[in-house]
Amino acid sequence: MRLPSPPWRFYGWAGLLIDWIDFKDIKRHLFHQRLTPAKVLRDDTLSGHYFGCYTPVEGSTFQKPFHEFGYIACQARYEDAKGFYVAWMAVDHPGAMLGGKQFWGVEKVEGKFEEGEGYALRINTAGGRVRPTVIFHKRVSLGYWEKRFSFLSFLKERPIRFHITYHGELFYCRV
Repeated sequence: MRLPSPPWRFYGWAGLLIDWIDFKDIKRHLFHQRLTPAKVLRDDTLSGHYFGCYTPVEGSTFQKPFHEFGYIACQARYEDAKGFYVAWMAVDHPGAMLGGKQFWGVEKVEGKFEEGEGYALRINTAGGRVRPTVIFHKRVSLGYWEKRFSFLSFLKERPIRFHITYHGELFYCRV
């Protein structure tokens, strides 16, 4: 499979669940040894999960719908760079699987996804390793935003930094 060069464009909805965790609770066995966990406040850092449901439209990178679910181990540093470290992701598109490994150094596994009404997603990975169901109940719109998120990873033992820019409605929700 031949992949297009970044930047890639996806259209659909995405959810980011951020958790404040105590620094000592970082899952270090999932964390790249050359990165340094970054403290956000005192002895806390950010961890969480990312969900994406994408539908192809004109200008999309892929012409087939796909989904992704990722585990963000924590905020990290490498020298002067800072960003989120994605420990692994589940996807259901071969291009996204290959692209994550080839361009961004993110461990990816095959996942099966089922969309529900509104903003709902059920995920199953090979061997039943992960089986979450997430439903976002939209409460209050915070308007339309453009927000850039930075990530750190390693590709063939070289540090890389990449960015994802979110354009769309941001809303407060209950999960």
